[in-house]
Amino acid sequence: MKQTHALPPDEALCLIARHFAALADPLRLKIVHTLIDGEKNVSGLVKTTGGLQANVSRHLHKLTAAGVLNRHKQGAQVFYAIADPSIYDLCEQVCGSLEKRLVKQTKAIGAVASRH
Repeated sequence: MKQTHALPPDEALCLIARHFAALADPLRLKIVHTLIDGEKNVSGLVKTTGGLQANVSRHLHKLTAAGVLNRHKQGAQVFYAIADPSIYDLCEQVCGSLEKRLVKQTKAIGAVASRH
């Protein structure tokens, strides 16, 4: 039997959309993936992502405002970390799903190419 799900209230849907929108940028995804290994300061994130400091800082602000990241100051440095560990599962699900789709597409392209 098919299970039905209750539609969340509009306020909850707005929060969910904001959360997903915060992840809808390649540099922000790179930042999140970098932080999976543990917290880092801004200069460490600039170095590992290859972004410009102003750009990385802007994206860190968006991710923090959406509740994806936590931040804390230690002296003059600001450190960022993943706020909700469920982000790991979300990334694994999405990446795993995309990987399966790409493998399937690659096989299909290979089959077409071998016929020509």
